Amino acid sequence: MFAQLRTANALGIIISSALLSLATLQATFAVVIGVMTSVMVVTGLVFTTAWVNARRRRLAREAAERRAHEDLVPAPRP
Repeated sequence: MFAQLRTANALGIIISSALLSLATLQATFAVVIGVMTSVMVVTGLVFTTAWVNARRRRLAREAAERRAHEDLVPAPRP
């Protein structure tokens, strides 16, 4: 994980430096802000999807356990 973080940091510095040498400061800021916004959105979508899937699995497991428990315990007769 730390290697990926260092790689992402280095790539950000490389891209920002390249943009500064090729474009104006305002254009560089606009591109960097756009890239960071897209990264944040994608990261949020990935984590939200994972959270929703984990919650669905947990609810399904709890429902299956509840059904299995109901099958084992006989219903009281009036």
